[in-house]
Amino acid sequence: MEFRILGPLEAIGPDGPLVLRGAKRRGLLAFLLVHRGQVLSSDRLVDALADQSATSGATGTVQTYVSQLRKVLPLVGAELTTQPSGYVLELQDDTLDAARFESMVRAAGIEPDLGSRLRLLDGALGLWRGPALEEFSWPWAVAERARLDRRRLDALCSRADARLERGEYLEALSELDALTDEYPLDERLCGQRMTACSCSSAWAASQSPLRMARHRRSTALAAIGYSPITMTILPSLPPAAKCS
Repeated sequence: MEFRILGPLEAIGPDGPLVLRGAKRRGLLAFLLVHRGQVLSSDRLVDALADQSATSGATGTVQTYVSQLRKVLPLVGAELTTQPSGYVLELQDDTLDAARFESMVRAAGIEPDLGSRLRLLDGALGLWRGPALEEFSWPWAVAERARLDRRRLDALCSRADARLERGEYLEALSELDALTDEYPLDERLCGQRMTACSCSSAWAASQSPLRMARHRRSTALAAIGYSPITMTILPSLPPAAKCS
């Protein structure tokens, strides 16, 4: 089973996606997912789904939505239980895309190997299908969307750092060009882009002289009997430290 909030709300079980219609029914499930494992009172659920057209019967309406969700959630492997002081959505964190995203980003932050770090960040960022909770405009959804978007930006910056550290200047520059358009006021991105521009220019400028130097060196070594296998290859990239 899988629940997705990094984009349009989706709940997927063994038999496929759960069909859940109605903005408030979908909003209730999204609110429960954001606050999974927490006891939520009826009043808090009513407040979460409140709008200008709220009426005195809102509590009964929300309880109806809760009852409907309780019937269908087992189809996707989740359970909505009743506690003395409210309701709790019980599910494992690894079934929610946002929780997996944050877990993978944390793991990348302590991963010393650059290749593994990039794979973790690629996997985490690949979970995004659009703005988080994009169909909802309630204050709690706006706040959670902003929080997750900041986490996404941190992950994108971390991936750019890893690419620069590996000497993947052109790849980093391509990503950073798009990101600085999306986040034009972010100073960290601007600094990374300046580094990528400088390093990619240095790398490009180094290629013709390096190729000529390799050719001259291989010709000279071949003239005195060295085979290509025994030749020391000149580096094709400038050291990353000079560009950081």
